[in-house]
Amino acid sequence: MREFPLYRFSKPAPSATQPTLRNYFNNFLNASPLLYDLICHSRLNAPCFVENNFVCTTVQGPYDKFSLRIDQKNGGGTVKSLISSFLVVFILLTSGGVAAQQKPDVETVATELVSVLHNKDMNKLAKFVHPVKGVRFSPYEFVEPSHKVMTARQIRSKHSAPYIWGNYDGSGLPISLTFAAYFRQFVYDRDYIRALQIARSGVAGGGNTVNNIREFYPESVWMEYHFPSSPRRNDWNSLWLVFEQYRGAWYLVAIVHGEWTI
Repeated sequence: MREFPLYRFSKPAPSATQPTLRNYFNNFLNASPLLYDLICHSRLNAPCFVENNFVCTTVQGPYDKFSLRIDQKNGGGTVKSLISSFLVVFILLTSGGVAAQQKPDVETVATELVSVLHNKDMNKLAKFVHPVKGVRFSPYEFVEPSHKVMTARQIRSKHSAPYIWGNYDGSGLPISLTFAAYFRQFVYDRDYIRALQIARSGVAGGGNTVNNIREFYPESVWMEYHFPSSPRRNDWNSLWLVFEQYRGAWYLVAIVHGEWTI
């Protein structure tokens, strides 16, 4: 049994040579044009005759794995099994053929995450957290290395003990809050799912505090959710969700809160 990943195919010109069983076998193992044809023209749990003498059957198994069997028709019309139990991993079969399993773009991930924050679902929030770097919580838009970093496991644990998250603007006193209290004051202090302005890698909110997200996370992409100031008031708020790619997917590395500061 041989297992290998397949991410995308580009269909080449068909071969002019007459295929043999040996060619089928070798091409199958090498994820060659034949494999494209086998899967592109097959359907789950249904046979597909790819040549006069050969038939391919696909059967879906657990964890999105597909078992493919190549059989040969003999003269009497029966099918003799020649190759069986090969697994093709990460293939998405669609009505049009083979399609690569696409990862959601950063805007889609951010939209889902804002909904999670709106619902205060910490278990779902943990699924967005970068598996290596964790997620940093910055109470103001100047991100500092001392700002609290949490892992997905810590977020799911819902500890009630207070943490030091940084320092309050103005007084400079430590921000000592439980995660739930910090979340209310410095994460979802406005209903950002209804933000009036949404921008990719933008900085709509700004005041006396320098926004250094770009410098602190040079390989990141972020989405800003912004409420502008009311007339004659400095009451703007922004929430920056900062993402980095890891193994082809976008993960949350920082939640940065912004408001007018002294």
